[in-house]
Amino acid sequence: MTITINTDLATAGQKRIEWANRAMGSMRTVEQRLIQSGVLRGKNIGVSLVLEPKTANLAMAFKNAGATVSVLGRSTGADMEIVNALRANDIAVFADADGAMGDDITIQRQLLDTSPDILVDDGAYVTRLAHREYPELIKKYDGCHRRNHQRCKTITNDARGRGVTNPRGGCEWGIVKILV
Repeated sequence: MTITINTDLATAGQKRIEWANRAMGSMRTVEQRLIQSGVLRGKNIGVSLVLEPKTANLAMAFKNAGATVSVLGRSTGADMEIVNALRANDIAVFADADGAMGDDITIQRQLLDTSPDILVDDGAYVTRLAHREYPELIKKYDGCHRRNHQRCKTITNDARGRGVTNPRGGCEWGIVKILV
């Protein structure tokens, strides 16, 4: 499937991403640390979060730190300005507002087909699919982060199911804390 970029939407999305970035001082600091450390250089990262300007800034920080980044946005919540802006920045995005790329399971599979080394998955939908259909990916993950949600207990903090827990009693391991 050929992906086209709507430049008008991309421009509008880029402005919104830049606007959000101005209020994300901590993210800029983390991005610089990731760049300096080189920890993400050459890594393949899959991101399944609400597709909004903040998520775009996270994806861009990963990319700027040397990672190949793919982003999933559920078809019902895809912000096409952000989708087009990320695509214009050479980030693969599996999402469409009209569902033209397929249902959510189809686009989740497309993300997993990129064989991410690191999976950032809000809702654990993609992680659950990986457990069912991509067991080879689960074997290479060191951990899974899920914040503040009851479903955490069904998947555990550790992607391989060892049941590692946060000493504070929740699943609040921050992505940034894991990476930096």
